[in-house]
Amino acid sequence: MLKVYIDGSIGPKNPGQIASYGFEVRRNEEVVTQDRGVVARSEDSIYTNNVAEYGALIAFFKWYWKAFDNEFLIMDTCIQINKEDQLWTEAALVHSDSQLLVNQMNGMWAASRGIYLPYYKEAMELYADRLHKFIGIKWIRREQNVYADELSKYNHYV
Repeated sequence: MLKVYIDGSIGPKNPGQIASYGFEVRRNEEVVTQDRGVVARSEDSIYTNNVAEYGALIAFFKWYWKAFDNEFLIMDTCIQINKEDQLWTEAALVHSDSQLLVNQMNGMWAASRGIYLPYYKEAMELYADRLHKFIGIKWIRREQNVYADELSKYNHYV
């Protein structure tokens, strides 16, 4: 099973002009990949940390499908998609320090408004389309998310 750590960051303050993300994927404590990037940029300070957090989740989901297509994953989990179809893949557990993201993605909290709403909807579309069957999302304390946090802040200085 893959352990994934995601984080988003806003710069230079929250709300901010740059929303960036970082994520790290581990298999048996060995780092498989790391990524960081910019989710959105603006001249005005309009982006919130929630935009950056969802950007991190979306970036991981996209990496996961690419890794699946390139046969990079260890096919150790069989999921029944429907009556006829099964899918073999590698399960993953996403760790995030955003209670909002975790509770919304797990269906415990609703999302109704905010600048992050389009990012939430994109993440839900990706997640609801089969990913929820083999990717879990779990909340962790900020202190447990140090590597993804560092990766997410890199883009504020580039």
